[in-house]
Order: sequence, then C-alpha cells, then structure tokens
Amino acid sequence: MRTIIKGSEGDKMENILNYVRLRQDISFQMSPFNVIDALILSDLAYVDWNNIVKDEKVDLQRACRQYFKMHTPEEMQRKYVFSNNVPNLAKEVSRSNRFKDISLMKYREVFDEEKNIQFSVVTFVLPDETLFISYRGTDGSITGWKENMQMTYMSHLPCQKMAAEYAEEIIDGIEEKSFWFGFVHKKVYPKIYLAGHSKGGNLAMYAALFGNGIQEHITSVFAFDAPGFRLDVWNSIKDRSILEKVTNYKPKDSIIGCLLEHQETAKIVDATDFGLTQHDAFSWSIGPKDFNYVQSLTKQSEEALAYIDKILMSKEDVDKKTYIDLIFSVIDKFDVKQLSDFNDIGIRKGISRILELRQLSGEEIKFLFEVISFLRSQTSSLLKQAKK
Repeated sequence: MRTIIKGSEGDKMENILNYVRLRQDISFQMSPFNVIDALILSDLAYVDWNNIVKDEKVDLQRACRQYFKMHTPEEMQRKYVFSNNVPNLAKEVSRSNRFKDISLMKYREVFDEEKNIQFSVVTFVLPDETLFISYRGTDGSITGWKENMQMTYMSHLPCQKMAAEYAEEIIDGIEEKSFWFGFVHKKVYPKIYLAGHSKGGNLAMYAALFGNGIQEHITSVFAFDAPGFRLDVWNSIKDRSILEKVTNYKPKDSIIGCLLEHQETAKIVDATDFGLTQHDAFSWSIGPKDFNYVQSLTKQSEEALAYIDKILMSKEDVDKKTYIDLIFSVIDKFDVKQLSDFNDIGIRKGISRILELRQLSGEEIKFLFEVISFLRSQTSSLLKQAKK
C-alpha cells in the first residue's frame, strides 16, 4: 500500500478549486502564503492577460472580471483544452477575499511560429509586497509543444533566456527606499518567488539558475511537474547553492515532470485520474495548507518513462530532432494550430494522412504509430472532456 503523507492539518480537499472556495475568508495574515497558493498563481499564468495587464499594477480580481467580459465560453473551451478548469479558477479567485488584495504587473507575451517561441510571464504582488513571478507553461498551441520538444535536443532555448532576463528586470527594478530622513537610500528586497507549471516551472528554475546576480534575492522557486534540463545545462551552473531553494512538485504518475535530467529537490503528490492527465494540477490532492504526498512515483509512471526513453529519449540528438520534426510534419499535414483541433480529426483520416507521406521508412511509420498509441492511451479522458 502506498503511504500518503497528509498536509499540515491532515484533512483532504478535492482540488485547488475547492481550496479557493473553502478558504475564501481566510486572509494571508490569518494563514500565511503556502505552496497551494503558489500553485494557484502559477495556474493563473495560463490566463490571457493581454490588453488587461501591462506594466502598471492592476487589481487581480478586477483583471479576472475583465477577462470574462472579453472572452466567450466557447473561446475559453478551445483555448484551455489542456486544462479546462483554468477559467473556473479565475472565476473563483475573482470573488475570494483571500486573493482580493493581490495585484498583477509587467505582463509579457511572445508568440513566434517561425522561431518556435511561446513565452509568457506575469508578476503578482501580494499584500505584504512579496513578488511572485509566474511563468506560463506550454499552452494549447502546436508552437508551444514544438518548443517543448526542442528541449530534448537543444540547450538554452530563447524562451529560457527570456525568463532569466525578465527575472533580472523585476529584481533590478526594485526601487530604493530612504532612511534617516532621506540621508540614506538603499534597496530593501521583499520575498521573491519564481514559479510555474510544466514548462513554466522549467523557466522558473532556469531563471533562478542563470539570472545574472539575482540568486541571493530569491526566496524560493516552485516548479510544478516541470521537465528538467539536458546534462550540459546542469553542468554550466555557476552558483549551485541556489538549488537549495528549488523544489519540483510532481504527481505520482508524473511523466512531463520527469523528462530530461533533474538535480533539484522533488516531492511526489497524491493525485486522481491517471497517466499524462495527472499533469493537470487540478487533479492533485491537497490539504488546507499543503499537498498530500506519497513516497514515490507509481509503477505506471516508471513504465511510461521507460517507453518514452525507448522510442525517443535514448536516441542521439540528431535522431531526436529528425523524429520530432517528423511528428510536426505530420501535424502540419493536418493544418493543426491548437490541441483542440485534434478533436476534428477522425482515426481513419489520421491514418490516411500519415500513409500519404510515402517517403517515410518503415521505422518512421512505426515510430509515428507508437507515439499516437501512447498519447491516446495517456490522454483518453482529457480528449473526452474536450469533446463535451
């Protein structure tokens, strides 16, 4: 039997939506900011704050209400196929007293299909002036997933460098305060957290590891089921003491959060659902102040990772690139731009389009069908939800 280590108060909540509802009248003064709050702000990085948040501070709840005025339910359903509870989370936060005194600022977004860049980040300012830099993970765009796959054979991607530069900008931009009747001026650094879910967690870790001169000012780094880095990236870290501040929280069936090499602290979280669908943090088991943890990853996680290693990760970089390019050449054949577009493609149509690529070798066709079979087995419940 798997041992479950309860959160600090032992009670089990359904998920983070339940957490926001049940703790809506409990302020940060009554119950300090915790890892569940960090996950909530990390998931809110998936919200499209474009034309709502720019450089100046904006009240979080007002920003959430404005978002719902600007987007229809149909738009949100297609945009958040990877996690259809993101809009629900924003709605709950918009009416929770716990989050009423938080503001957002410095929203950035870069999307470039030609250069394969999908990057976004926003900074939350808590009531005590704590800065929470929240990086968006891979969204529902094919560009974002292609960028994600490039991490398997490339180091120091443009999105990672952008993440480090943004953290430098925020921390360097902290203004001096005056003391002794204005005779003394110096910077007083608040608590500073870097965080993100999935690729967002990878960007948060990268920014902490490689941001120029910011390590001593970082309080903690929260990564949620974040992929790691290639070994050459880990070996190029100058100040390894920052690793003491980095924790990667992963569900028990974790796949994404176990890809590539890892040297940070990891904690394994109990979760519902199974396989790749546990990457959606709304399935994670939580208590009033912390996650409910388990001792180790499941056998299913280990088997899935072994399978991925066999068909892709164990290959040389040049072969990884070839096979990943092959995947996206097939996707281009379908004229797919978003994950939600796959719902419009039937199995017969998918097979026929693959077979149209007559230049493929038997090995390449075998690889494609292995990938399709694996993804269908791991995401069947997710695709059923998207069709509703």
